[in-house]
Order: sequence, then structure tokens, then C-alpha cells
Amino acid sequence: MNRKRFARYLILFFPVVLGILFLHPVTGSPEDGGIYMALPGRFFLVDADENRIPDHLGFSVWVNGEYAGDKFWLCGELQAMVGRKWQTVAYTAKEFSWPGEPVEAVIYFYGGEIKRLKQNGPFRLQLQLKGVNVEQQEFAGFSPSYQYRSFERSDLVLTGGKAVRTSEVVAGVEQWAKRNGMVLGDLEEITFSFDRWRLDFAGTRREPPRRVWVESGGEISWVEKIR
Repeated sequence: MNRKRFARYLILFFPVVLGILFLHPVTGSPEDGGIYMALPGRFFLVDADENRIPDHLGFSVWVNGEYAGDKFWLCGELQAMVGRKWQTVAYTAKEFSWPGEPVEAVIYFYGGEIKRLKQNGPFRLQLQLKGVNVEQQEFAGFSPSYQYRSFERSDLVLTGGKAVRTSEVVAGVEQWAKRNGMVLGDLEEITFSFDRWRLDFAGTRREPPRRVWVESGGEISWVEKIR
């Protein structure tokens, strides 16, 4: 085998080896909190608005053990290979009730952001489980080779265990601005990432451009942008 063929073999084989090494079950006991995630989980595509085009990337994992509390949070950081480095393209966190027995926890990443950033898979996922006396991070593995063109920038967004329409968020911001006597101007861009919307407004001749954030719970904050 010549050097070029050997190098190509390593490039193809190395991610598989990493996946095998990292996709192992994490065990626990009642003495140390007794909470663990049974890896590996599974990635899947979601068509939330039911128009036969995927608009979210989902991930499901079973959470097991004796849990010291009635709630826990599952946090997920989705990364893509940009150049030669893994960079975060999306982050989400969701609260779950603990029933005292194994429970399937599912989180969603908005496919519209993957499409906007033009990032293809395979994606890498970092998981973190949070709760009473529990905070551990485990590498969950690689997704299939999803292509950004497969997703759409749907008006419907899955966040915080509910479905919210971006158009309703925009309307809410416009009403909020009117109540506060604020003139925003034209909406130039809107994104959804890290469980919140970001709206960039152009401003007017008299009003500066502004960037507005809307949290999944409806809280609004803003800053002026430099022209």
C-alpha cells in the first residue's frame, strides 16, 4: 500500500474509530448520584410543519439511573467541521421531568440555521446532563452526512418543548417596539440559534439600526448597531 492510499485509508477510518471509542455507555450508582446517559443515541430528521421537507435535526437518548430530583436538563452542542476545526453551529437545552425510571430525552436543532450557515454533516454532538448534584458532559458521536440543502428555513421552530412560529415572534417584536415608542425600520435578517431569535433591523434616517433578541420564553433585549 503506497503512502497516498494509506493516508486516505486513515482519513476514512479515523472517524469510525473515534465513534466506537466515544459511543460507550456511561454508568453510575446511587452513591454518586446514580445518573447516566445510555449512549449511543440516535439522530433523525424532523418535518415539524409537515410539508415533506426536513426543518429540524433531532437527537434522542435514554437517561437512566436513580435521579436525585424531579427535573433534569439535557443540553446539546452541535458542531460542524469548518476548515480543519470543529465549530459550534447550534446549541439547545431542554428540561425534562424525572419519572424515577428510564426516560427518552429528545432535543431538536433548527435546520434553518444549518441551511443559513451552509454546513454539511457529519455533525459532532456534545451532550451535557444537568440536575441536582449532577453535571457531566459526554461525547455523543457523529451524525450521518446530512446536507444543508436538505433542510428548509421553516416558519415553525421547535424550542423549549413547544412549537413557535417565527412570524409570530416578528409580530410580537413590532408590537413591543410600538409600545415603547421605538422605530425599527426594515427587518434585514432573522436567525434562530442558541434557543433564541436574533432580528436585525435597518433603522431609519433618524433611528439607528438595532439588533433584537427574543428568548424562547418571550423575553426581549436589544442593542444599537454601528452603521
